[in-house]
Amino acid sequence: MFHHGRPSEGYAVRYIHIEACESNDFPISYPWESYLEPESHPISTMVSSRELNIGYCHSGSGILVVEDQVLPFGAGCITVVGNQASHMSRARMGTPSFWSWIWIDHHRLLAGVPDDMELLAANPFYSPEFPYVFWPQQHRGLCQMVRRIIAELNSRAFGHRVVVKSLACALLANLFRCCRDLSPGAPGERSDLDRLAPALQYMTNHYSENVDVGDLADHCNLSVTHFRRVFRAAIGRSPLQYLAHLRVRMAAAVLSDSDKPISQIAYEVGFESINTFNRQFRSVFAAAPRQWRMQHRQGAP
Repeated sequence: MFHHGRPSEGYAVRYIHIEACESNDFPISYPWESYLEPESHPISTMVSSRELNIGYCHSGSGILVVEDQVLPFGAGCITVVGNQASHMSRARMGTPSFWSWIWIDHHRLLAGVPDDMELLAANPFYSPEFPYVFWPQQHRGLCQMVRRIIAELNSRAFGHRVVVKSLACALLANLFRCCRDLSPGAPGERSDLDRLAPALQYMTNHYSENVDVGDLADHCNLSVTHFRRVFRAAIGRSPLQYLAHLRVRMAAAVLSDSDKPISQIAYEVGFESINTFNRQFRSVFAAAPRQWRMQHRQGAP
């Protein structure tokens, strides 16, 4: 695994590009297991990879930030990020989240596989609509396949590479199948997102606090007016709208594995009014917080 840092100005951000699959015969990495730290340990890096980065969440909950998207995760979820998309993760308040990660070079893996050209031509990972996080309640088969791949890789039993390659091909085919109708796209211009990375990272570390737009602009070495303009053009919403979105997504993660009252969760993630929280939550998920909790509760069918 090779890490290549890229410095940035303003708020300290390190970009790490990972290339984990060195073998043409077996373009799948062995698992890397670690904890995602909660907000008491600030995020200092953003990660990207040419290969598919597939994660399995064993425990805990939190948010995954991919480029301009913020997505909640919980135990049993898998995450799928590729195409050099910059991403970072944050476990929910006070509780670390335990993960296993693998990397798959899907171009090399699918070389010679029947229908591989159709799969690659319909690559959904370039779509702006790609979900990145797959919950077991809606995608149990995908999550189980990732668990089996990780178990086989960890066992290193006789023939495990044959089994893993077969499972990985099936996983990719099923990912393509469930996402093949997404709008096609291609990696966009990264310059604005790179310029905004310090602000995005700061908000991810301090989402529950009062955040001043002027401070965010300073982190990016931009004037407030220019920062607001660049932010809306790149993210599609204002900085404070993005912050509210971030808070809602973290609240959703907490709801999935916590018995805390909804009002307490709302205040802990930074909302001053339960009515505002409920309204924002419905606008993001088209469901009330209580309904989301029932649908995404750990262990729910």
